[in-house]
Amino acid sequence: MLYALALALLLAPLARGNALRTILFALIAMAVAWAQMAVTANAGASIHHAILLWPLPEMVIAVSFAAASRRLGRAGIPSAAAVLVVMMVSGALVTNEYYTLMLRNGGTQNWTTPSSSCPAT
Repeated sequence: MLYALALALLLAPLARGNALRTILFALIAMAVAWAQMAVTANAGASIHHAILLWPLPEMVIAVSFAAASRRLGRAGIPSAAAVLVVMMVSGALVTNEYYTLMLRNGGTQNWTTPSSSCPAT
């Protein structure tokens, strides 16, 4: 996804109108969220921060690729489809890696005991 985001940022100048505004909104929202986590003590280390922000890079990728495919004319759809296939195969390989690790290593405990995560009341 990092390579797809980098390619999307390179293709972002091809976007116009609403597509460009959408890309800029997502980039500004990510920058503001990162800045807030960077200046706040002990912030940004929890998984819920990533969960709250995860749609923004994907939004940049989707809008940028769609705008680029519209601007490239007849070559746009096949080139966007080729990039999409590469991203799908990459995602399937990552999912397979996690599945293999889960089968080999087994699951882990999902929850901590209340006494270890909260002070005594």
